Amino acid sequence: MGTLDVDSAERLALRELVERYAQSVDARDVDGVTHLFTEDGAMLSHLFPGTEETPYERVGHTKIHRALELGLAQYLATTHMIGAHVVELDGAEGDGVVVCMAHHVYDDPEGAGRRLLVMAIRYEDRYAKEHGMWRFAERRLRLLWREDRPLADGR
Repeated sequence: MGTLDVDSAERLALRELVERYAQSVDARDVDGVTHLFTEDGAMLSHLFPGTEETPYERVGHTKIHRALELGLAQYLATTHMIGAHVVELDGAEGDGVVVCMAHHVYDDPEGAGRRLLVMAIRYEDRYAKEHGMWRFAERRLRLLWREDRPLADGR
C-alpha cells in the first residue's frame, strides 16, 4: 500500500474538516465548530424565506459562535449526514460543494409532541490553510428543500 499523494492528502483533510463540522454541530460543540473557521471566516445562511438573494451573514468567531448557540438551542437533537463533497484546490486555498441531509428534532411549540425537520442543504465552501490546518474561510448554507413532520418515535 503506497502513500497518498499531496493532492489526495489535502482532499482527505478537507473531507475531515467537513465531517468534523457535522459531528461538532450534532454534539453541540459550539466552540469546536467555531474554531473550524478562520478568525475572519464567514457563515452565510440561505435557509429562510427572504434570504434567497441576501443571506444572513455572520463574520468572525464571536458572531459565528453566537449564531450557532441560538440556532442549536431550538433543537433537542440534530443529525447531519454528509453526502457528495467536491473540491477544487489552489495551493493553500480551495473551494468545495457539500451535500448534506440535516435532521432536527424539536418539541412542537403548540404542545403536539415531538417533530422532525429534515433539510437537504448544499454547502458552498471556501477553504484556507492556516498554520498547517484547513479551515472554512466561508461557509454558505443553501436550503434545497425541507420537510417538517411529526416524529414517529419521540425518544
